[in-house]
Amino acid sequence: MKEEAANVDSPCMSKAMLRQARIIYVCFWIVLLLFVALSELEVLPVGYIKVDAQVQYALQMLCILLTLGVTWASLSVFMLPRARKQNRKTVCGVWDWSFLRVALLVLVALLNGVIYYGLLNTASPMFCMLITYMGLLICWPRNPKGRFENMDGKQ
Repeated sequence: MKEEAANVDSPCMSKAMLRQARIIYVCFWIVLLLFVALSELEVLPVGYIKVDAQVQYALQMLCILLTLGVTWASLSVFMLPRARKQNRKTVCGVWDWSFLRVALLVLVALLNGVIYYGLLNTASPMFCMLITYMGLLICWPRNPKGRFENMDGKQ
């Protein structure tokens, strides 16, 4: 009985928490788009990484590996056994995992942007940045109610 009362009064169950998650998500997008706009307009410096071909190749591979790994992991984070278990117990787990995946994608997108605008003579980091942006579009915070109740096929 007390557990039910605690779950009803939980701040994770409120619409305010969903609204806050969406505000954070939009703020992340504003930061990313502001970074790209300021770099394209050359308000922020561009071409500031002067490296030889080997280091450039290593930076490109870093962008590719981080993009593929983090984007895949972020989009499939709710399939992890630990996330499933935590999400079944409380809705707060959904918010925690959602924030984690959005934050990881934003960090990788920023890293790709810094490397792209730092090197300025290669397109691989730009494409990686665009792939990360597409993954971030999928991560819009939604109301998780009922989302994980039938995950194992039980009703």
